[in-house]
Amino acid sequence: MAYAEGELRGIGGWLAFFLVTLGVFTPLSSIVSVAMLSGEAEIAITYGTAWDTLIAWVWVMAGATAALAWFATWRMIARQNWLSVRITIAVLWAIAAITLIGEPLLVSLMTGLSFAELVGAEGIGLIRPLVYCTIWTLYLLQSVRVANTYRGDPEDDGLAEVFE
Repeated sequence: MAYAEGELRGIGGWLAFFLVTLGVFTPLSSIVSVAMLSGEAEIAITYGTAWDTLIAWVWVMAGATAALAWFATWRMIARQNWLSVRITIAVLWAIAAITLIGEPLLVSLMTGLSFAELVGAEGIGLIRPLVYCTIWTLYLLQSVRVANTYRGDPEDDGLAEVFE
């Protein structure tokens, strides 16, 4: 991580855009998608008696996604140190894991459907979370603005230096 003196400091530009996508659009899209799914009578009939339990767990996952996104956003705004960046990167990948692995695994376990088939049915939908996480992880690790805004703590364990 290279620190540079100059105007690129604080929450602005691409960093502000990222925090809006993480803190607003990520939770909103998760909640809206589950709300839309909850209203699908045809899908409810397909899953039968497992539907109520399944949809309750999907709501729990959407809530966890929203909570993680809001926590990481709050952390990036309120605690401007390098640990916040590391936590946010971990949150990005945790949310992707919930979406790409957790939800299909839950459906598979509750219904007996093949996990591989459920994941395969996602198609291009599998790519979006991975691209989002990859782009923003690289941005957070390489950005001069991020480096200037989220300086390392004096008690830092040196983990960030290993990846430089």
